[in-house]
Amino acid sequence: ARKVDELLDLGGERRAAISEARAALAALPPDDPARAAHLRTIGDLEWAAANADYATEHAHFERASTAYVQGQRKAAPPAPVPAYGDALIAYQQLLELAPRAPDRLEITARLAHALIAAGRTAEGLDRWRTLLAEDPRAPHAARARLALADAAHGRGDDTTAAAHYRALALSDDPRLSRYARYMLGHLELALRDPESAVDDFQALLDGLRDDPVAAAHYRTRAIDALTLAYLDLPAGRRQAQSYFRGLGGDALARRQARLLALGYAARGDAAEAAAAWRRVLEDTTTPVDAPGDRARVLIQLAEQEAAAGRPDAALTLLDGPLAACAPLADDPLALSCLTTLGNARRAAGRPDADEIFARVAAHPIDDAAADPIAEARFRLAEPPLRALLAAPEPPPDATLEAIDAAYRRVIDVGVPRWSVAAHYRRGQARAHLATLYAADAARAEDTAAAERLARERYTEAVRLADAHDITTRWADAARAAIGADAIQE
Repeated sequence: ARKVDELLDLGGERRAAISEARAALAALPPDDPARAAHLRTIGDLEWAAANADYATEHAHFERASTAYVQGQRKAAPPAPVPAYGDALIAYQQLLELAPRAPDRLEITARLAHALIAAGRTAEGLDRWRTLLAEDPRAPHAARARLALADAAHGRGDDTTAAAHYRALALSDDPRLSRYARYMLGHLELALRDPESAVDDFQALLDGLRDDPVAAAHYRTRAIDALTLAYLDLPAGRRQAQSYFRGLGGDALARRQARLLALGYAARGDAAEAAAAWRRVLEDTTTPVDAPGDRARVLIQLAEQEAAAGRPDAALTLLDGPLAACAPLADDPLALSCLTTLGNARRAAGRPDADEIFARVAAHPIDDAAADPIAEARFRLAEPPLRALLAAPEPPPDATLEAIDAAYRRVIDVGVPRWSVAAHYRRGQARAHLATLYAADAARAEDTAAAERLARERYTEAVRLADAHDITTRWADAARAAIGADAIQE
């Protein structure tokens, strides 16, 4: 045992040393107290051998990865994993033989690491829990908390993960503390604790001021996450403006003010989104001067004004004719501008809204223009569906087919969120038809067929929403229409 430190540096002679230690262990009686020392020697030598092999494999991996990035390899190389199998066995035998050994926490830490590397994650995490339970201040306690925090986060146990990250945020290791605060801030947002999230993201950003390397990794992502945290605070907009201006000047304050506005819009809070966009326009410290940029902000503002039930305000911004759309010329955003104008005109009850939607819907489909084209086609399909839903009698087959075809044109554009809406509307049409058929006992077969089609289309809407993480009101309505049990099936 006293030769361990020397043997760890022997390189090519390490295997011979391991064989010698194993032979000495085999010669001892089962109850010999020296067995523990020999097991520790074998475990340490095997541990060092595994790390040396891993270091060699990792060097090859880095060279192969560089070759892959440079196009000199067709496939990315697999990442190496340290193989601690023999060390793991020796350490397990040692703890079974001497469970109260003075160095048991060091051995427990190595066991935890080895088990997780071997894919036995649950056993490895149990070892980390054992270590923390015995001594929360042990030298390896931070590694234990980090492993347990990441594992809890991975399985969706945000409360447990946050507790571990909160302890790690106080670590003296700045790299660990930064990572913990970043993860903790996101978890606090998920747990609806925006005040704590703001505190942690601000603490992280304040600590990055003098560390450009860490700032390159965390700063932008932390700033954007902090902006979302401000959305849930009563005075969040004012706090955000003040903090970001102090952190990065007017340019950063202006960028984040726009992200705030987009955040409110994404949450469906059109009134707050409109107010935020107005502040972007009215902020004299960072004026919106470029004509194209100003038009983009006006479009966003008009869209939220219309969504907030103020179509006249939206029309004031966009009409005149097409005042905000004109500076965009051939910019793909001009289609979004026109669609917003159409929405405002329809909300105001003007009959010329469909003219705008028809212009956009007829535009050639490309990636940049897909979203407004899909929306315009969806808006054109809506009035006939509303008429169907208000009809007291089943419509002619041709009418039903025309409505279905209009929503299929939306799906053909290939924009997931509008496709979800179109699938839902197609299901809604068939569900209403089933209700009308049900009033006539002679049409029981037609009723069942319409119900089946409605269910299929609602189910397709839910599946598409799940595949693309879409949480629109149409996705929610489709989910409600078929029920949780049906979704599970």
